[in-house]
Amino acid sequence: MTNRPIPSATWLHRLNLRQRKKLRVGEHRETGFELRLVFSEALDARAYMPVWEGLRACAREEGLMLVGLGGQLPLSETDAFVCSEGPGTVSEEARQAVLDWLKTQASVREVEAGPLKDAWYGW
Repeated sequence: MTNRPIPSATWLHRLNLRQRKKLRVGEHRETGFELRLVFSEALDARAYMPVWEGLRACAREEGLMLVGLGGQLPLSETDAFVCSEGPGTVSEEARQAVLDWLKTQASVREVEAGPLKDAWYGW
């Protein structure tokens, strides 16, 4: 992803509806959140797959998708960006549902979720 500056109010004012939609700004802004997991012990592929598949199913139920969440096995920690599966924004309820599911997993020692932020700009 390129490092795009956060759009200014002046710049947004000059754009018409079609341009704002195409650029995903203004009322068409899309948000997501960063997710960081620390496991109780380093997980090999056999132990990691149930966590991955369960988290993916939980996210899909909420209309979300995961970007990232991998690394070199055995995996002791990982991170991802969680955003809406289609055009749209992540709700606070969907964010909390993902966190609640992760907190029930015995193999996950620590879960951190960042605040909702723009999925396209300000990186």
